[in-house]
Amino acid sequence: MNKPLLDQFRIALITPDFGNPTAEELRWIAENQVPSPNRVIATFERQLSEYANRHALTTASGTAALHLALATLGIGAGDEVICSDFTFAATLNAIIYAGATPCLIDSEESTWGMDPELLRITLARKAKQGKLPKAVILTHVLGHPANLPEIIKLCQAYHVFLIEDAAGSLGSTLEDQPLGTWGDIGVWSFNYNKILSTGGGGALITGVDSFLDRANYLSTQAKSNKSFYFHKEVGYNYRINGFGAGMGAVLWPDLASRVSGKQRVRAAYQNGLADLPVTWQTLLPNAEGNFWLNGVLLPSVEVRQRVQALLAEQRIECGRLWKPMHQQPAYTHHSFVGSGVGDTFFELGIALPSDANLGEEEIEEVCYWVKKGCDQ
Repeated sequence: MNKPLLDQFRIALITPDFGNPTAEELRWIAENQVPSPNRVIATFERQLSEYANRHALTTASGTAALHLALATLGIGAGDEVICSDFTFAATLNAIIYAGATPCLIDSEESTWGMDPELLRITLARKAKQGKLPKAVILTHVLGHPANLPEIIKLCQAYHVFLIEDAAGSLGSTLEDQPLGTWGDIGVWSFNYNKILSTGGGGALITGVDSFLDRANYLSTQAKSNKSFYFHKEVGYNYRINGFGAGMGAVLWPDLASRVSGKQRVRAAYQNGLADLPVTWQTLLPNAEGNFWLNGVLLPSVEVRQRVQALLAEQRIECGRLWKPMHQQPAYTHHSFVGSGVGDTFFELGIALPSDANLGEEEIEEVCYWVKKGCDQ
């Protein structure tokens, strides 16, 4: 019989952190589910909204929030959406759920986010063809700020909606403004592995009243405000569950300490591996990353494979970075603009253990085996 996943590793890549809610907090969550969970959901949404200085609508998942964002903006069959190529499949899947067609854009080498120059070239070409996309979905890779200033300028110049896939970016900022609040709509995730987990869930963030109203309507099965069930459109069951929202509300005060814990881990890794020829994501000026997951590029494929093997022998979990979407069999028929920068990230990159409470000795041990793999 296989061992449970968490028992396979002495040091895990990342583990769910549900904090230590008190009996009183758990009772508050449970008691406010009856007659409906609206009270705990409203509490969590208020916390998110105050942090974002925008409207917040909680959803069943980050993927649901992405799909809901597209539906809210009226994007569907016959429309094209530009999106990051180096991302998780959910970004692309949401476009396909909406019936739209994705166009994949490669990464820049510094932030690992969408390359603004490739976006400029693509938008200029499509404008000449009279076929501008309806939106750009920009992924902040591993919670790390992408090149927002340049991408926002381009979206504004071509009158294209900007959706921020900030699924792993809660707590990251640019110029003290949270990621996910810069575009027309932003998305956060509260999945099991995220910096704040509700056991599954997400949020749609927007500063536009009409977008919030539309998203709320669509997320609750498109029910009209009548004394009986009445539906003029097809909607979705995309709202967060009350227990998850309650956990989010209880854990919310811990966000700042979790971000600082992640930043401590990142600094320790960078210090511990400072003598190696490895590459980290570059932070934009006036940006702070939550370092939700610590991705690093190793000098060669051989070194990456050797490091992976050494860590596995020591029962230390590491992960591969995303295989770019244009290389995935499900999406190879969609257009791709780039030279394969994301392919290099996949070939050379690994994700190191990234729990916010990772101990100094554990970090030192991870660094030891990474060094050993690089030195052989």
